Amino acid sequence: YQATIVRIRVLMFQNGMYSLDAFRAFDSDRNGFINCSELYGALEWLGLRNLTPQRIYGIMNSLDKDRDGMLTLEEFRSAFRDPTEEELKWFSTQNVIDFTELVIPPKPMKELYERDSDKGKKKVEFKKSAVRNFKIKVKEVSHFSKVWSSQGSMSKMNVSVWAGELESSLLKQNRIKICLGHYAHPKFAKPGHKSLFSSSSHSSLLSVDLEKKFTLEIKDTEHWGIGGYGENMLPVLNKIMPHPVRFKQVWSQQHGGSPFYAWKPVPPSPNFVTLGMLATTIDEPPSVTSIRCVPRHWCVKSELSPIKLWQDAGASGGKPGSIWVVNSLRTLVAAEGHGEPQEKFFDLMKTVYILDDKDIDAISSAPKHTTAGGIGGTPVKSAATIAASASASASAPRP
Repeated sequence: YQATIVRIRVLMFQNGMYSLDAFRAFDSDRNGFINCSELYGALEWLGLRNLTPQRIYGIMNSLDKDRDGMLTLEEFRSAFRDPTEEELKWFSTQNVIDFTELVIPPKPMKELYERDSDKGKKKVEFKKSAVRNFKIKVKEVSHFSKVWSSQGSMSKMNVSVWAGELESSLLKQNRIKICLGHYAHPKFAKPGHKSLFSSSSHSSLLSVDLEKKFTLEIKDTEHWGIGGYGENMLPVLNKIMPHPVRFKQVWSQQHGGSPFYAWKPVPPSPNFVTLGMLATTIDEPPSVTSIRCVPRHWCVKSELSPIKLWQDAGASGGKPGSIWVVNSLRTLVAAEGHGEPQEKFFDLMKTVYILDDKDIDAISSAPKHTTAGGIGGTPVKSAATIAASASASASAPRP
């Protein structure tokens, strides 16, 4: 497949794309990996024709050094980073595409890891004893790619939706940041900009720091530095924070120049909950591998009163809808109508979780009712406290 790889590199050059630009654009769910579906859609977008799933499998296998059916940034750059990439600096300034906001939709196909599983390929099994080597904590998200904005919708309020870029290092690490949902932001600028809100309609939000967005990170404490994580990482992660089984479309806006579709993940069992939603600009649900659920016993009812960031007042046609922030992570929640959503929203109970056998027992048992003070009466921090603690004590947070 060397000739195909060279052709891909040439097409990237012709589009003015650095290898990092291409990786971020190809990685449509922003989970830090490129799977076969994402590679399929991206190569067709570049201009490769007559591709088939079998050819995609061949390309993936020629690049995927650890044989997990996905490309890391390191694997991608080792294949597609041109030694003369610096020469792209002039060329890319002539290109009108803003690659920091480009997301190329995947073309769905059966993934290699799904196909290999069907063939009975031996995979690392989950071991209950392995969970003690993992720690999960709240981390601030610092890099984002735009998914959608209300610009062009003719609505009277401004809002944008962003995906966290959860993998940015070229080196292997012993940790993985988890996608718990997209992030709603009450202006068009990228989160993290400290300018005041330009719209008076957002003046009531100034008491809540909406510039900071948070997620969870799992760390393999048995492995250190740049050696990467061990073979138990993914089995433990898939056990303790599984993907949803499907999505439910909760609202859509199809009129105007800004189509928007909001998708709520459906957890695999009542022992899990979701802390955010995903957005798309096409009427197709995201891949279930693009987001994860969290154990219900880690969560309590959110103490943050829902904050409305946007409603489609002023736009014409379709059912009314609105976008909200409902927990300390600042993840996206969309709802039909302009009134405050009445469903129960969850927030994390703590900023640090040291995994042990009790976590596995809890997600494997019959669901239990929570008490007013949290699971089993455990004292609960407020949402504001969680966000402040995660930001101020990132280096050494307390459980």
